[in-house]
Amino acid sequence: MKKKNREALRTALTEFRDAYRVFLDDVRKMQEAEEKGISGQLSPTGPYSYREWEIKLDILEETVEQVLQDER
Repeated sequence: MKKKNREALRTALTEFRDAYRVFLDDVRKMQEAEEKGISGQLSPTGPYSYREWEIKLDILEETVEQVLQDER
């Protein structure tokens, strides 16, 4: 695999993992708050974390597709 492709995949995967970690942490916080009867936003990243995770997933998918085409 070409070095530029490895780097592109590594970057996309790292960004996806970071966004997914934040999203899961926000979900956990929300569930814990709901169990305690607390409503409202507890995390400043809460309103954006799911969308950010979706964007990073799309970028990862596109990167994988580009690398596969480039490696053919």
